[in-house]
Amino acid sequence: GMDVDRCAEVIMAGFRKGMPEIPVGEGMEMKALVLKRFFPKAVFRKVEKMAPE
Repeated sequence: GMDVDRCAEVIMAGFRKGMPEIPVGEGMEMKALVLKRFFPKAVFRKVEKMAPE
């Protein structure tokens, strides 16, 4: 996961910029966020299949 200090930096930068939504993550999490914006149903189906039963 992301280092706690780096996470805090990202969040504070977002607050300073007045961002209404502050995406926090690295790698696959951020790619999934972009995909979810354009293909939400496909992402939810994929995540649902990945979840343990």
